[in-house]
Amino acid sequence: MVIHGFSDREAGTVSIFGFYNYISESDDRVVDLLNAIAAITHSALHELPQTIGREFHLVDSKKPVALTEREEEVIYWVSQGKTNADIAIILGISSNTVRNHLHNASEKLSASNRVELVSFMAQRCTG
Repeated sequence: MVIHGFSDREAGTVSIFGFYNYISESDDRVVDLLNAIAAITHSALHELPQTIGREFHLVDSKKPVALTEREEEVIYWVSQGKTNADIAIILGISSNTVRNHLHNASEKLSASNRVELVSFMAQRCTG
């Protein structure tokens, strides 16, 4: 059996892992592999609260998210069924710029696709 732990004082997190059925040979590769598994698992476990918040849109309603005027314009045109290429022509910008505005707005609103992005904007306007 091997016990390994990680402590992140800055984040205030601790993880302790036990590995059973461990071959007791002194193989450095196995020890390195177990250390890597423990480190990745520690990181993933302590990112779960943020991941859950992002995936289930548990955004703190006390902190309104500010979108730029251009991001709001792009979302408006998405709500009208326009493609990135259409929006680029309408606004006189490149398709890549449209994509960047959509990406930034999606990050700010924790939207995972265009439909959610439009839905969140509609909620903001009516709420």
